[in-house]
Amino acid sequence: MKWAKPYFMDAFCAKMTSTQQSEIANHLQKGYVPPGSLVHLFIRQYEKMQFDRDSEESYREKRTKLGGVLLAQNLPIEIHASKIYTKDMFENFGEMLYECGSYVLIKVVPRREYIARHVKKDSRDKWCKTEFRVQVNKLADEFKCECGMFEHFGMVCSHALKVMIQLGLQEVPAGQILKRWTRDARLGDNNADAYALAMDQLRNVKTLLCGAIKEETSGVPYDKPQ
Repeated sequence: MKWAKPYFMDAFCAKMTSTQQSEIANHLQKGYVPPGSLVHLFIRQYEKMQFDRDSEESYREKRTKLGGVLLAQNLPIEIHASKIYTKDMFENFGEMLYECGSYVLIKVVPRREYIARHVKKDSRDKWCKTEFRVQVNKLADEFKCECGMFEHFGMVCSHALKVMIQLGLQEVPAGQILKRWTRDARLGDNNADAYALAMDQLRNVKTLLCGAIKEETSGVPYDKPQ
């Protein structure tokens, strides 16, 4: 219980703390916009950043569609995961599948509650947590592990995955899948109408700013567009 942060977070934060999210966003912007820049330069560089992010997303989508997947154990649940997750996230799923081989299950309440115990429990460092309690609902479509990985990262943990395999599940339960990690996920800027509207607004702001700067430097009144 000393390591409380991963346990009390009920909101998704992609393996980051709230301050890290802010710092990463700031770091990304600083790579495009020098400190102290004027607003019109910020807008121009923001468009470039948006273009680069779109290109990166398109590359990863193409990699997911064209790249083959390598099954580690050829389990039905693994085959299902290979069809729903992006290539990068399926690789993470594969790591969890590999790690779950290091745990044995102890039944607390059959089909409702288990303890995943590490096979090398006695030889691991004392500060290492070696047992994790996994709770399952009646329909076996919702799993809650005390490690808090799903709540913190949005990916099923090795302990819950061990229980899923024990129960003979053929697919990853829908409640344990976040759409943002799947092949069907799309960023808001991939909505053509929303993207066009956002870019129109940015261009309008840019025009207004350039006109205001021109008016200030030249003294000639600027006719704002209606």
